[in-house]
Amino acid sequence: MKSQRSRRGSLPLCRLFTAGARFLRVGLLLALLPTLLFLPLSWVPASSVRGKPGGAFPRRHSLSRGAKQRTALRNWLQEFIDGGFDVAAIFSPKPPWALNPPRKEEEESDGVLSKVRDLLGSQENILGKELRGLQSQIGTLDARFSDVQQRLRDSEEREGLLGKRLTTALKHESELNFAVESAKNEYGQVADELETLQLVEENLKKEIRQIQEREQDLLLKEVVLGAELEELRPLKALRAQLLEAQAQGK
Repeated sequence: MKSQRSRRGSLPLCRLFTAGARFLRVGLLLALLPTLLFLPLSWVPASSVRGKPGGAFPRRHSLSRGAKQRTALRNWLQEFIDGGFDVAAIFSPKPPWALNPPRKEEEESDGVLSKVRDLLGSQENILGKELRGLQSQIGTLDARFSDVQQRLRDSEEREGLLGKRLTTALKHESELNFAVESAKNEYGQVADELETLQLVEENLKKEIRQIQEREQDLLLKEVVLGAELEELRPLKALRAQLLEAQAQGK
């Protein structure tokens, strides 16, 4: 079945090859036609030029030119034969498919197709190997990329933890700064109160000294007054007697 399908598929190719061969043969025939037509005219036999005056030079000239043309024709034919062209088929009245049966063309086309398939298969194997190599490289790069992503996530987590710790430390620092400022303010207030108390204490001490001095003055005055009172007692008694005498005299 496969061979039949391949033969059916290769029929258009065979027809294309046969048509190309026919065109090529017709072109070669047209190319060789002027040479074949002018070859008998250029080649002159030796008997036709004997006995004529000056016949040696034309005879020599015509023979050399005919030999060159025959050599050129043989070279053309030899080149076509060496190139793989069937020269007999060019001048043969038979059609090209009678000289070359379709089976051979089909076999040749099948061989060409098999060679093309083998070439494509080898290229496919090479491309498959390269693809597998690229897939392995892509897998390695994916593994590296996943590793880098994991490291990036770990670094982001560490950065988040460090950020939280930093915010906590800054919060504690701000609280400590506030506490220090509060302590400084309280210390200033206590220092002011202490200065006030010291002033009050000094004033109290002054007042105490003044009171003590007044007490001493009062004690001295009391002693003086006591002495004066003792001196005034007889005067008071005398006054009282005088008052009584005056009252009796009335």
